[in-house]
Amino acid sequence: MSNSGQKRARWASMMGVLALLPVWAAGNIAQVTVKVTIIAPPPCIINNNNPIEVDFGDVLTTRVDGVNYRKPIEYQLVCPADQLIKNTLKLQIEGQGINLGGTTTVLAVPGVADFGIQLQHEMAALGVNTWLNFTYTDTNATPNLYAVPVKRAGSTLDPGEFQASSTMTVQYQ
Repeated sequence: MSNSGQKRARWASMMGVLALLPVWAAGNIAQVTVKVTIIAPPPCIINNNNPIEVDFGDVLTTRVDGVNYRKPIEYQLVCPADQLIKNTLKLQIEGQGINLGGTTTVLAVPGVADFGIQLQHEMAALGVNTWLNFTYTDTNATPNLYAVPVKRAGSTLDPGEFQASSTMTVQYQ
């Protein structure tokens, strides 16, 4: 067989093998079933859709220590039980965070260096932008949250008014 004949024979056998590939692949097909449940956000209303305010009143700069001036974050959470898909929820307070040397991020106060608002659940620090899991059982089942002014250790605060803001979000766990 000539060189060109050998090339044609190899070419023909390669085409024959390539023609069989779809048949071989067809024998290796598996059905994949994907199940997805799309759920809506919980039908909860936070504080009757009104802003939540914490007023610290007059604060002495020398007494800001992460304990003094602690205030409850008073809010209501209403989730109609008959509309909840499940009662395991999570809450987050989103905002601009700053680390003042502790283990958790605190809410930054724009324009005031070395100063922030520490969020707390019960007595434990709750970092800004951190989720808090809880079980909702009735309209009085809101997590107990607190806010307390904090400053970087060793810093001196200038007097003046301050304001910080954040957003509270509730979702299913």
